[in-house]
Amino acid sequence: MVKRDQLTPEASETPPLGGVNAAPFYASSTGRMVRHLISRKLAPMLAEDGPHLASAALGYGWPYLKYFPNGEVCHFSGEGHDITPWPQDKKHRSRQALVDLAQLPLLDASLDLMVVAHGLETSPRPDDMMAECWRVLKGQGRLIVIVPHRASLWAATDTTPFGMGQPYSVNQIKKLLKHHDFEVGAIEQALAAPPSRSNFYPKYAPFVERLPNLFGGVLIVEARKMIYSMRGVKVKTSSPTRSGLVHIKAT
Repeated sequence: MVKRDQLTPEASETPPLGGVNAAPFYASSTGRMVRHLISRKLAPMLAEDGPHLASAALGYGWPYLKYFPNGEVCHFSGEGHDITPWPQDKKHRSRQALVDLAQLPLLDASLDLMVVAHGLETSPRPDDMMAECWRVLKGQGRLIVIVPHRASLWAATDTTPFGMGQPYSVNQIKKLLKHHDFEVGAIEQALAAPPSRSNFYPKYAPFVERLPNLFGGVLIVEARKMIYSMRGVKVKTSSPTRSGLVHIKAT
């Protein structure tokens, strides 16, 4: 039986994510510790609503799929990403597709939970992407966004996936989510230690993570879809018609 931690795509099969190949980064000792430190904050958020949720990951969410409460997850990659064959077992199943993240092939109000990782900061249309997240989430559905923190050294270093695209400050990500009718909840920070390829990083990074800090490398932001506000529906006559819509049923 194949464990989720063993489902690492080959580096040669995954194209660069905004100039940095994400798969080999997460396969390195630094990348594995990064995944561990982010997951310490992310996993409790994912477990809040219990199992059997219709859920999806957007961007490059592979490192965090095993923390989803439901074993079956739809994974949607956007421009600059790729999909590779991942071995699957009976416990952890996932479907994946390469799509336009601003035109998701999902029915309205079809998801309970959505996680965006390495997606928002590299999106050429972040507002359209947030509007799509609102559309496909059910009433009170949860959105968790992982983005590079503008004030951190991780956002200023282009040798990791967190140095690509548009980083966000706390106020900027809150403003974006509220603009698209999300109610912002908990905001966590991770990766307090600056980026390093040193073999000692996995040893000192957990210690630094326990210290008080305001400049974590990433922001992990939890939000809920607001259904009590009135939303105007924009008609886009120039946008392509969605086809092959997917209905996700929680198991």
